[in-house]
Amino acid sequence: MWTSYAGEQPHSAEHDLTFFIYNEDKQAFDEVSELHQERTYVLADYQQALQAAGFSQVTVSADFGRQQPDAQTTRWFFKCRK
Repeated sequence: MWTSYAGEQPHSAEHDLTFFIYNEDKQAFDEVSELHQERTYVLADYQQALQAAGFSQVTVSADFGRQQPDAQTTRWFFKCRK
């Protein structure tokens, strides 16, 4: 089972996951729960971090490198040289 919701921080999400894993010894299922937290940042933060880490020739694209990113882009692709 999987439930996702907005996190407390901007641009974040939390995912509550529950797995049922069969346990041969008990001949029953064990319930295992996990909380996954993810967060992203504005594009400029990534570009600044890449520059600070010594990367150059940073190119950002969208749609698996086929488009220029715009305000509606939900996933960026980075091509960098170090």
